[in-house]
Amino acid sequence: MDHLGEDEILCLFQTCRALQPHSSRLWLARTQVLDTTCASTRIRTRERISNNTFVLLSYLLQHESPSIILDCDLVSICTYHCQMSNFLSYWGENIVSVEVSFSEDSSLSGSTASMAKALLLVLGSLTSSCSSITIKHESTFAVKPQTQRRKTIKLKQPLQYYKSRLQRTMTSVTMLHISLALFQANSSLLSLILSALLSGPTVNYLNLTCPNHQQYHDFIFRANYPLLHSFHARINNSCTIKLDNGFLARHPNLEDLSILNAISQRRGSPELQTPSCSIKLPGSLHHAHISANYTGLTMDDMPLLSSFTIQPVYRLIRPPTELYCEAIRSVTSLILASSHLCFSPYLTFSIRFPEDLSRHIHAFKRGAGYCRCPPNGVHESIINIHSLELNIDILDDSFQVCRPIACLFL
Repeated sequence: MDHLGEDEILCLFQTCRALQPHSSRLWLARTQVLDTTCASTRIRTRERISNNTFVLLSYLLQHESPSIILDCDLVSICTYHCQMSNFLSYWGENIVSVEVSFSEDSSLSGSTASMAKALLLVLGSLTSSCSSITIKHESTFAVKPQTQRRKTIKLKQPLQYYKSRLQRTMTSVTMLHISLALFQANSSLLSLILSALLSGPTVNYLNLTCPNHQQYHDFIFRANYPLLHSFHARINNSCTIKLDNGFLARHPNLEDLSILNAISQRRGSPELQTPSCSIKLPGSLHHAHISANYTGLTMDDMPLLSSFTIQPVYRLIRPPTELYCEAIRSVTSLILASSHLCFSPYLTFSIRFPEDLSRHIHAFKRGAGYCRCPPNGVHESIINIHSLELNIDILDDSFQVCRPIACLFL
């Protein structure tokens, strides 16, 4: 049957009962809906789904009981929200993870209210078997989804019913990835969904991507995950990221912290802001990763820290430019400001330089400009560090990057 087309395989499924198990699996794999290469079965309800997709999925799950990762995009949710909700109602116990992707096109197509209703309906149909929820931004889709004409979405139950269902699911979720770009629109329905995601008694890993500083602060001001051990936040601007004292008090078991400015030199010539404040890290930390956007740092219980990583605010800068030198200076300045700290002898101190560092060095060796990177004083700041890891790139004989990252242990 492998040589048959999708329509022929579908015809076999509809007419030959003996071949239904094999033809359903083959059709779902051929349309890139089914992926069994991972430990859990990944079901992609994206570009190529149709009503037949859910019929064949339901048939397959009647004969198999795999753990399922549901991978969908916002366009497919808006188009097939009823089918997805019904599918989750029947097979929700098999869903261990759900991933929702969105792009600028998908989030802006149709009305915000309809999109939010569809998303609430699908998320509100999850069960306590789901241990991971991801809402992530994708810049573009490789293939534009084929969508049906959308109708006005009417929910069978009040909004609070679906919110309570989502809150019930959150009592078993352990991993949460959220891109707050989806919730920028002034929508009471999107706020309702976000409010349900702000609390989870079993969440131990939180990954947050924020388009601006205000959304970051609004989220962590309200977030409540008592078992949180790992918190990663990325903000798409150069403002200094501050830790909220109330957030730290509600999450006393935090061991892994990453707060980064995730920006690059893509539009115009960005200016590197001068850090205006220091940062105090919680004493419970074992691992820390921060942008070099602070005047200094302190920590109550430094010996617990086993790894500490610093990177510049701008990592994607095309050398040779003065901004590149300033990025290097921001890193070395923070290292110098940390020279008084008593690190554990078992700590690994990592420095992530901007990309194309070796190209930057070579450009100035050729006289392509004047390098303003700090030449002296760095050695004085690492006398309290026993293990140093440098993340740089390596150039081949043609001065092309042959290995983007090389790690040197000193």
